[in-house]
Amino acid sequence: MESLDTETILVGADKVISTENLKVFLSYLCDKQPTNLDATVRSSTILFKYCIPAREAVLTFYGDLFKEYSTYYWTNNKTSVPPFSNSNNTTSGEPGPANVISELDKQLPIIRSTLKHLINKYGLTEIHDTSKDITHQQTSWTQRQQERYKNLIATWASDLLVYLNTKHAESSIKIATDQTRCDAKMFLAKQVEMWTENPVNKLLLDIIVETRYDSCQLFERLAASGQNFDWLLAYTLLEMSKQSNHGKKFTTCMDYIIDKSRDFDSLSYILAYILDKNPNAMTKFSRRHIPYLKLSLDLLSQLIVDKLCAAILDIDSIAQLIKLCCTSLERVDHARIRMATKHKLCLAMATSFFLLLETNGDRFPEILSYIHVNLTCMSLLKQSDIASHILCRALLERSLVYGHLFNAQLHPTSSIQDEFVKLSEENSEIRLGFRRLPNHHQGAKKIKPERDTVSDPGKPDRQSINSYLLIEAFKSSIRNIDAFADLFVEFHCPVMFEKNSWPADENLRVINERNLGILRKFEQVPPFWDLYELIGQAKCLKNCLVLVKALLAAHLALWASATAKSFPEKMKSTIRLIPPLAESDLVPRAFGLTVEVLPHLTPNEVFAVLSDIWNYLKDTLQLPAHEDELQDDVMARAKMYLTRLRIFMCHHMPGPTYVKIFKELYKPAPKIIPI
Repeated sequence: MESLDTETILVGADKVISTENLKVFLSYLCDKQPTNLDATVRSSTILFKYCIPAREAVLTFYGDLFKEYSTYYWTNNKTSVPPFSNSNNTTSGEPGPANVISELDKQLPIIRSTLKHLINKYGLTEIHDTSKDITHQQTSWTQRQQERYKNLIATWASDLLVYLNTKHAESSIKIATDQTRCDAKMFLAKQVEMWTENPVNKLLLDIIVETRYDSCQLFERLAASGQNFDWLLAYTLLEMSKQSNHGKKFTTCMDYIIDKSRDFDSLSYILAYILDKNPNAMTKFSRRHIPYLKLSLDLLSQLIVDKLCAAILDIDSIAQLIKLCCTSLERVDHARIRMATKHKLCLAMATSFFLLLETNGDRFPEILSYIHVNLTCMSLLKQSDIASHILCRALLERSLVYGHLFNAQLHPTSSIQDEFVKLSEENSEIRLGFRRLPNHHQGAKKIKPERDTVSDPGKPDRQSINSYLLIEAFKSSIRNIDAFADLFVEFHCPVMFEKNSWPADENLRVINERNLGILRKFEQVPPFWDLYELIGQAKCLKNCLVLVKALLAAHLALWASATAKSFPEKMKSTIRLIPPLAESDLVPRAFGLTVEVLPHLTPNEVFAVLSDIWNYLKDTLQLPAHEDELQDDVMARAKMYLTRLRIFMCHHMPGPTYVKIFKELYKPAPKIIPI
């Protein structure tokens, strides 16, 4: 320091500092009251750049100014604009807090550029050797010095940020609470907004992110401070997620805060903030199973719903979110998942399933893999009875909306109900001739609407594949087949009376329109027949008696007015109606085998066989149940209802089929051995 008396001080090659700059800064260190803040800041920036021993003192100077700035910021509650630009509390040049703050507000850009200059340039001005030949040892020493002072700035920024966060926690919490009215999610967003609008905090945060400071160490220090560090976690993680070179660090920090976190609600709000600001962050940085996703099921489910409701759907992003949910459901304790979250997940899985089915193009193998993950999620969700019910109900409702996926004759935007004549309107017409009854109405002839074929004729099996996948979705969602049978009935025809009661013949005409409407649903969505058979295989059609009666009555009405021209169309559904009745032990096995005979009968004969089945169900289901009833008694009672079928078969199909059907009912009499 012997050159202090000269005009300049030599610091390095071509780098000089004027004595005036040093005097101004030393005056501040001695008096702690700068008479001219502008001159002091400019002197400090020069010292910071070129005088290495003075850097710690300059940072201390900046820290004192930043503390004063933040105190004035929170005291005046100015959070939307820089608070001190228009301060007129004191005249320019007068010492005092307001004037110092006003001046510092103008000098902050200079301080920011000075600090960032050293960070970006790695302190290249710190070379002290003026010779041109610099040895390798000197270069290594210089690099170590550069890294040292770079870390010095980062540590100073983190220390100061922790101090400011702890000191002004109560003020920020009070202001955010008043403005958000205790809404937890808005509270965190408001906290981030207030803290980052303070230029001092924004500068410190930028330094921490740009210098790649050890964020885990910073988070640990914040957690030890006791309160109000959620906003800093949310902001820092969000900034990391936006930078491609911080991907690994983002994942590491997320793992760290999950392991150390004890407040799951607070963590959920942080994740919600990141998802709202950068939705791709979760999928972009999840190349492996990230444990923190198990705590954000409600956020992921809401995000799936939002994605599905978007104007332009991205199937790949939806599939990625479904994979994340599947991973989370495999790890999380389902008892901790809220019912509202399960409800959102169930609706999201059901809707995304049909969207995947509807996807066209050459990506079908890839779509199948997405559907497999979707079905896995459904099977995990069905562990809850309520979730299983929601899943099944959602699949049933959406099956009607997406009926064109299973029926090539339906248009995606068409509605079948407008093309059918209502029986009540038809019967109310006054005619001079014979008044048509419901069994002979014109609407019955239009049970299968004529539509323009939408599907590709070169791919006739696509509807079959879709139907198979839909049944697999139901199997993945059904937890209790009895409960599903009740839901299936409620979906098609809500039970208003006792389900075991049998309608009188004169009342059938009143509800015939409803029955035909149910049958139209089954023809619109063929997988409904598969579900009907699935319930029959489980011997649960006894829970669906209302639906069975409706379908059987509708077929009776159709066959009563059937002609040879419409015979093949009606036979398809009739063949699927009867066998499940026999599998559920509602009718004798002989009736279940009639599907081999019906195609060979005339429409009147088919009507007669269905009438016998109707009468058998009506008579037997109204009788009191006897568990000890012998099988021979059951067979004997069934013979009277099979008489007409025997006559028809003798006329049309005498042979092995006749023996196959009636061999159990008509056993040969035992031979009497003479004594």
